[in-house]
Amino acid sequence: MGKGLRPFEKFAFYYDSFMKELVDYERWVNYTIKIWQREGKAVRSVLDLACGTGIPSLLLAKKGFLVTGLDSSPEMLAVFREKTKDKGLTGSLKIVLGDMKNFSLPDRFDACTSFYDSLNYLLTEEDLRGCFQSVFHSLNEGGIFTFDMNTIFSLEKIWDNQSFWRESKELLTFWRNEYDKGKRISTLYLRCWVKSLNGDFLYDFEEIHRERGYELEEIAEELKAAGFSEIKFYHHLTFRKPSSETARVMAVAIRD
Repeated sequence: MGKGLRPFEKFAFYYDSFMKELVDYERWVNYTIKIWQREGKAVRSVLDLACGTGIPSLLLAKKGFLVTGLDSSPEMLAVFREKTKDKGLTGSLKIVLGDMKNFSLPDRFDACTSFYDSLNYLLTEEDLRGCFQSVFHSLNEGGIFTFDMNTIFSLEKIWDNQSFWRESKELLTFWRNEYDKGKRISTLYLRCWVKSLNGDFLYDFEEIHRERGYELEEIAEELKAAGFSEIKFYHHLTFRKPSSETARVMAVAIRD
């Protein structure tokens, strides 16, 4: 079994076959657009942070937005680039290898998005602050930053000590979670068995993924420190305030 793999180093090539069945990305993207409209933002250009294999980026580009996707995983971006071939999106879509903790781009954007708890992968306040500062400097004045995160409640009460099997045409997988309450970090041990066309197992590998939970007050403080204002949190996919048992929040912040 392969040990010490980076997150998504191998799972990247099977990611879409799993996540498209688990996440209604079209709904998530439309929800983000509704937030822009609700905030009165005329968005044309979008930075999709931690874009992964580019499912939301492509949806946004097909809706007419000018999209730049940034991610630190070469493997995820390789899958993304393959999907852009012959899509007729030349000029409306850029793909950039970069670290969301600290990046600088030549372009400025009307909006920045980040989907599917990508920012929970930032395990320290310093990393979260660096990300927020980089986003702030990448936005035009009046630009809007939207991102979803798993809550502490989700990582501690829903994820902790859970284990389950999932299977696709290409993989058999076993997911096992552990939660460190002191560090507020959830560790996922993801073991995968790769199948041949006739269903035999060819080889297996394991990746370790870690997510950190943050109090909403901590997130707001770091956004304010980066220069953002008008910070709001919603129970994800709604415009309701989060409750103590909200599993996922949507954060909205404006650059003055």
